[in-house]
Amino acid sequence: AAHHLAVNGEEKTTGGDKLLKCPRGTRDYHPGQMKVREEVFRIITDIFKQHGAETIDTPVMELTSLLTEKYG
Repeated sequence: AAHHLAVNGEEKTTGGDKLLKCPRGTRDYHPGQMKVREEVFRIITDIFKQHGAETIDTPVMELTSLLTEKYG
């Protein structure tokens, strides 16, 4: 079994292989966590739709250049 450690902000295994690392401010969810999240979001979405809301999808991440131009 390989051991994981963080070196200079990158996760590595003791064998020298690099692992993928989540971007700062994000996280991975395990299957059990996703099941709960999906159910909670379904309930919330259904309630919003009952009150006339419409669904949209927006990007989670934006380019830094866009944010600095748009918001200073």
